[in-house]
Amino acid sequence: MNSGIERGGDPAGTAAAEPERCHRLRDVLVPAQPVVGAVLLDTATERVGTFEGAQGGRWYLRPVGGGTEWEADPSRVRPAGTMEHVRALVVEENRTRSAYRL
Repeated sequence: MNSGIERGGDPAGTAAAEPERCHRLRDVLVPAQPVVGAVLLDTATERVGTFEGAQGGRWYLRPVGGGTEWEADPSRVRPAGTMEHVRALVVEENRTRSAYRL
């Protein structure tokens, strides 16, 4: 499954030779900006969201099913795994269904 983000943390150091794939931010290797809609995990908050954009060195994520976006530190964000993505979809489905119960 393509998460829409390129991985640059290669132990051989070849990622540093490819500046279009990653860049340095305060001496921390940060992946290049993902495509809009990529499903990511914000490890600081343990929230899964879709990438909405970037501004001022911060990334903006929105919950998978919609809702209020939040700011995330790019160094604390990684592509969501399949199970994390499915968990976020189930949480959203349960939230939607409970809204229609009598």
